[in-house]
Amino acid sequence: MLEVGFERFSFDRLARFARIGKPTIYARFANKEELLRELLTWRIEHNQREILSRADGQSLAAAIPAMAVSVVEVFASPEGRLVERLIDWLDYETEATHPSLRIWAVRNAANTLEALMIQANDCGETRLRDVSTAARFMVEGIAGHARMCDGRTAFSAADHLEWATRYSAMVLREFSAT
Repeated sequence: MLEVGFERFSFDRLARFARIGKPTIYARFANKEELLRELLTWRIEHNQREILSRADGQSLAAAIPAMAVSVVEVFASPEGRLVERLIDWLDYETEATHPSLRIWAVRNAANTLEALMIQANDCGETRLRDVSTAARFMVEGIAGHARMCDGRTAFSAADHLEWATRYSAMVLREFSAT
């Protein structure tokens, strides 16, 4: 898809690229929408695991900015821009037989961050109130920042880390129970 573009992507092209017959694809996927939904679900879960790995061994205050920089980097990549377009296509241009992929992805990210925040509370690192709202606020802010970045300029991890550090400190401070 990155090579030919979404509009020219087809099962014929996929079968040729993968060197398999179209019946093999149709045995698993009824149509392009179903294939793309599966592919995007897998990709989003993979990206979220990669981003979450940035939190390993770090305090919450350090983990959130590190993860935020990874989110911005994913959004700014050619694959990330394609994923965004495909999510919009699936959510708005196809029959509404499935729940919104974007809402699912945001809820999944917020639930994951909520679990990290609860863990930080449990070990005494933080004392956050309304952890669910804090996690959602954090995820929506980071995603909004990522979408507002101009993909035509060079990615600067340092600039995004500075923004994410300030933003996460503000959110953690505002939701602190102390």
